[in-house]
Amino acid sequence: RPDGGDGSGHVQILDIGAGTGLLSMMSARRARQEHSDVPVQVTAIEAYPPMARIAEKCIKANKLDDCITLIDRRSTVVSADSGDMPQRAELLVTEVYDSELIGEGGLYTIFHAFQNMLKPDAAVVPASARCYVQLISSEWLASCQNFSSLTSHWKKHTGGKLLSLPDNMTSCRGLPCGYDLHVERLWDTDDITLLSDPVLIQTFEMDSMKDLEQYCNSPKVATSVLECIEARRKSGAVASSKDRPSACHGIVFWWDLLMHRGSDIILSMSPSWCRPGPEKPQWREHWMPVVFLMPEPIVSCPGDRIAVDFAHDEYSIWFDMRKLNTSPGDAVEPAVTSIERPLCHCGAHATWTRERCSDVNDEGKLAAWTDVLTKVPSAISGGGVCLYLGSPSFLPLLCAALHPQMTVSYVVLNTPPIHIT
Repeated sequence: RPDGGDGSGHVQILDIGAGTGLLSMMSARRARQEHSDVPVQVTAIEAYPPMARIAEKCIKANKLDDCITLIDRRSTVVSADSGDMPQRAELLVTEVYDSELIGEGGLYTIFHAFQNMLKPDAAVVPASARCYVQLISSEWLASCQNFSSLTSHWKKHTGGKLLSLPDNMTSCRGLPCGYDLHVERLWDTDDITLLSDPVLIQTFEMDSMKDLEQYCNSPKVATSVLECIEARRKSGAVASSKDRPSACHGIVFWWDLLMHRGSDIILSMSPSWCRPGPEKPQWREHWMPVVFLMPEPIVSCPGDRIAVDFAHDEYSIWFDMRKLNTSPGDAVEPAVTSIERPLCHCGAHATWTRERCSDVNDEGKLAAWTDVLTKVPSAISGGGVCLYLGSPSFLPLLCAALHPQMTVSYVVLNTPPIHIT
C-alpha cells in the first residue's frame, strides 16, 4: 500500500527481530515486484549484535542493502518520529514468538511498534494468534512434577521404611513455565491419554492497537469449559466410567497463527492427533506444544465438566483448573479475577530438570537401587562409610535407611558435604 496518503510516495516495511534478515529480504523482493513504480524501504531491527552482523552480511550478499536499513538496537527504543525511520510503516513482519507464544515479549513489542513505528491501519504478519487447550492424563508427565507417590514407593520397596517429604514439596506447583516437548512421542507410545476435545481458550489480535493495549495494561482471565469424553490413546479407547475414572493431570497447550487477514494461511503447532490424515507435523525444535501440570490430578469421568482458567502477563502464561457441578449452558465466570502464578517454593523443581524429577519418581529405578544396596555386606554396612558424589538425589537417604549403622557422606558437586549418620 504505497504512499498511504501522506505524500511520501514509497513503501515502508518494518521487520522486528530480523535475525539473519530473511523476512526483510523476502518482504523487500515481494514489495518491489508488487510496487515496481515506487521506492521500497525496509527497516530491519535486530537487538543481538552478533546476529545483526550476520544479517548485515546476508543483506549485502543478496544485493538488497540499497533498500534495507539495519538497526542493531531493541525495537522498544526505536521511533519513526525521532528519525530512526524515514516514515511510519504500512507493514510489520515479525517473529517474536516462542512455544508459549508471548515468552519473547511479543505483545508489548508490537504494541510499542504501533505507538512509535507503524501507521494506525498497518498490516501485521502474523495478524492473529489462537490458543487451544486439551485435557490430558499422563503418569509419566505427572512424575516430572509431583512427588506425592514417592513416599508409597519408598515404603513398598524398603520393607516399611518411611521417607518424610516436606509439605511444600508434595504440594508445590512447580516451575512457572510450561513444559514444551514433542508430545507426539508420548502419543506414539501410549504414554498420554486424551480426556477432552481441543477448545479455543484465547485469541490475541496482533494487528489491533486497541486489543494490544488491553493485553499489555489490563490482561483478563479467560475461562473455557471442557467436557470430558471417553478417554483415548493412540492404540484406542480407554475404558472409563464412574467406577473407573481417569486422573486429569493437566492440559496440553498450543497456538495457531493466522498469517494475514482475509487469507487461510495458518501456521499451526497442533499435535499430530488433531490433524487429519496420516501426515505428521513438521519437526520443530523452536516451537512445540506445551504441557501445564496441576499440583494434584482431578478425578474425572466422561460427561464431567472442567473449567480451565487462563492468565498472562507480558511474558508468561499460566493456568488453573477446577471441576464444575454445573450443567451445559450454564454461565461460568472465572474463579477469581486473577490467578496466582505458580512458583516453585520447595526448591526441588528449581534444582532438578523435569526429566530428573521423573527419574527420582521412577519406581523401577528405586526397586533396582534397593536391590543393589541391600546386598552390601554386613561387615561394611555395620560400621563402614558410604560416599555419594553427584547431583542432588534421594540415594544417600535410601542407603542410610537400609543400613542405619553406616555413615553416609553426601557430597553434591559445588556444595559443602553433608554427613548422614
